[in-house]
Amino acid sequence: MGQAVTVEIVLRAVALLAAVVSVAAACSARAAVLRLRTPRDNRPMSALNCPAPGCGAQRRTGQHLCWDCWDALPDPTRRALSIRDDLAIARVQILHRELAAGVPPHEIRIDL
Repeated sequence: MGQAVTVEIVLRAVALLAAVVSVAAACSARAAVLRLRTPRDNRPMSALNCPAPGCGAQRRTGQHLCWDCWDALPDPTRRALSIRDDLAIARVQILHRELAAGVPPHEIRIDL
């Protein structure tokens, strides 16, 4: 009898732990969505919106900008952003900083 009670207690504990884990996962997902807020407003930011201010176009997954903004970049800047090396993240950060500062895409120069 003592062994049956122990198994029942273990099964209840496992079920309770599973419920706690699912609630914690839901809370952390909500917190992640809350962190994805734009600085200008309180609407959730979609990961597929073009980061250029005033551009409401969608971009493809894995792309830095929408097609129109990408085509507006100067050729050396597009080539620099296409290079996959240790400085790739720094170049993308420069792009996003320039866009946030209001620099039009055709004036952005990235020399890294």
